[in-house]
Amino acid sequence: GDSSFIPRGISAPRGARRACRKEGSGLSTPDGHDRACRVFPSGLSAVLNARMPGAPGVASRNRQGNSEVLRRSEVKCEKFAAARVCIRRYASQPSIESLGRPTVNAPTSTETERLLLRRPRAHDAIDVFERYASDPDVTRFLGWRRHESLADTEAFLAFSDAEWERWPAGPYLILLRSNGALLGSSGLAFETPHQAATGYVLAKDAWGHGYATEALRAIVGIASGLGVRRLYALCHPDHRASWRVLEKAGFRREGVLPRHVEFPNLEPGTPLDAMCYATTYD
Repeated sequence: GDSSFIPRGISAPRGARRACRKEGSGLSTPDGHDRACRVFPSGLSAVLNARMPGAPGVASRNRQGNSEVLRRSEVKCEKFAAARVCIRRYASQPSIESLGRPTVNAPTSTETERLLLRRPRAHDAIDVFERYASDPDVTRFLGWRRHESLADTEAFLAFSDAEWERWPAGPYLILLRSNGALLGSSGLAFETPHQAATGYVLAKDAWGHGYATEALRAIVGIASGLGVRRLYALCHPDHRASWRVLEKAGFRREGVLPRHVEFPNLEPGTPLDAMCYATTYD
């Protein structure tokens, strides 16, 4: 089971998507904010769009340290060009404070009845690659290409670190509390301080046990504590198991977005319809 979703949500114009795929580098948004090109190498199940709108600048109190993180991510982008993880900063970007970034950060780990959700670490690369990111069946309905090498997974982990530096939360790995086995991944992908996308991906042997619903409910709770007002997910119209998980986790179907996003493991280069589910907070 996996949910196709697009952290960072709305699909870029087709020309921008083509440029993103061709150049593998950051795309400047009309207002000068950062938009990173990504096919979300791994972790989050999702139709991770090749677009990252509205990435904010860093807090002034942490500007120097965060700049180092982003510069390292740009190096990772060049090294792992196949994964297309690119992060650029522009001098015109507003600070996180000016965008109303929540002052509280999410916990780097949280537990449910059966699961441990925690921030990914560099040493997780082999497990992530072998458990689900390189599996053709698991990645069929996802918005990132199946990982062909460990470098793709390492690029995802570099991206994850940058997200956690930039926003109050980012990707989470899903592990079984009883024995520490890696089951998959979920998380939050912020678009603005008050809107984020989510989803999940699970290894095949973790399907059918209710883990995805349990993990998503935990993510919904984390988002609420961070001041998120709208949390959404996208999935392929034919992926019925995915909608059912979203519905059980409290998401409502908002509609179908026509020719909205690429599913690269189904029809590379072709924008396809996507179903949009969301939950809102008072």
